[in-house]
Amino acid sequence: PSSGGFTGPPRRGLPEGRGKIRHSKKHLVILSNVSIRRFQKTKSFLKILCNKPHRRGLLSPDPLEFLHRWDNTADREIAALLGACFAYGNVKAIIKNLNLLFSRMPSPRAYVLASPSARLKKDFAGFKYRFTTQDELCRFLLAVRDILKKYGSLEKCFKSGLDKNDENVCRALAHFAR
Repeated sequence: PSSGGFTGPPRRGLPEGRGKIRHSKKHLVILSNVSIRRFQKTKSFLKILCNKPHRRGLLSPDPLEFLHRWDNTADREIAALLGACFAYGNVKAIIKNLNLLFSRMPSPRAYVLASPSARLKKDFAGFKYRFTTQDELCRFLLAVRDILKKYGSLEKCFKSGLDKNDENVCRALAHFAR
């Protein structure tokens, strides 16, 4: 290996010792330039994609399809958070799980604000999605309720962690996660 560098495993399809990934200052600079170009291409692609008309019918099956059940932004932000939290695993299982959650929430915001712990436990008795249990779901919904009571919305909670001098949203995300 080069001085101070780390030699990773050989890449597939190449003989041992050839095409190894080397981490050194020189390689990181090249990687950075490649990453910047890739980022710029991705950014351009996403801008084009965002300007295309959106059709709800094309969303399914996707956790985002649930957001269109509500016109109210306050309901949508809670549905979006729940959708994001459970968007791991098989897409059919994700959709089934979110259907179960939202079947008990005609208005996610009103439900979260009005439901005491005992009601949550009753409504989600036996809930299990992969490694998330009923108890964890109920504690999560109670935490969302606390955020809504303190800040008024998830957006306001997130924005309270932002500072105009921040270069990115990392600090705001850390604040939101607490």
